[in-house]
Amino acid sequence: MFRYVSPVFLFLLSGACCLTVNAQDQIIPRPVSVRIADKSEAKPVKLDGGTRIVCREKDVGFQRQARLLQQFLSGGTGLPLAGMGGTGAIRIEKDASLKQYGPEAYRLEAAPGNIVIKAAAPKGVYYAGQSLAQMLPAAFFDDGADKGAVSWTVAEKPFSMLDYPRFAWRAFMLDEARHFFGEEEVKRLIDQMGLLKMNILHWHLSDDAGWRVQIKKYPKLTSIGSKRRDTEIETWGSGKYEGRPHEGFYTQEQIRRIVRYAADRNITIVPEIDIPGHSAAATFSYPELKLSAKPVTEIPVSFNDGTAFDPTNERT
Repeated sequence: MFRYVSPVFLFLLSGACCLTVNAQDQIIPRPVSVRIADKSEAKPVKLDGGTRIVCREKDVGFQRQARLLQQFLSGGTGLPLAGMGGTGAIRIEKDASLKQYGPEAYRLEAAPGNIVIKAAAPKGVYYAGQSLAQMLPAAFFDDGADKGAVSWTVAEKPFSMLDYPRFAWRAFMLDEARHFFGEEEVKRLIDQMGLLKMNILHWHLSDDAGWRVQIKKYPKLTSIGSKRRDTEIETWGSGKYEGRPHEGFYTQEQIRRIVRYAADRNITIVPEIDIPGHSAAATFSYPELKLSAKPVTEIPVSFNDGTAFDPTNERT
């Protein structure tokens, strides 16, 4: 399932349900264009037990996104959305005309019993699915909700939507040198990034305060550099501390899993490894590589240390 959505997002989503007329107004970021049927007799667009996801494209990327979309929407609604037959469909089609808007563009055309997702590339299919999810009742994101009691209305009237990003680089920066979160928390964050159509995770994995990624050739980076006795709190130079040790790092296999998980959500991970400065954790682990004659007595517990690697040392 979606794993987790922040209470703030659910609050905003529920507020949007109350204050807006059209489900499309709930989508963040706002789509490029939306056309809604103006016929007064138009019926709502809904998902139900007879809805099936259908993709007849031979493109393996489209097929994969169709499977991921089925898992995502089924997890949120409790509907199977797979199997033979069915009385309604979410159809996934390749549309080369959307190339002009880039690989993340998509078009949604929705009528009762028939939702069509069009995209020039698999990324567009993924983002169309995220927009569908945002139009559904907020119970979609609540694992504790009674899914069977919900009417899974996508929109009150048929509509056509075109969407593509304004910016190619839509990033979130996560600093785990200073606070280690762990694999499951990072995956929950990636889920929320995908929902909001963010596509770059800037992953800060080393600094003075800690080294968070396993390098097998240099095991002390994690056996020593991933731990510190305390953590400064509130703000830099506050003089206040948490009062407990902090540690953690990612194995190479965990890194690979997270990279794959992000890739399925069209997110590229850009790692930040700080060198030659901001390197107290690394140079405390390997003191023969540090620049300053000042001794490094521990991994810093405050965030204003100036330790660096020695660039004149051939071992560095």
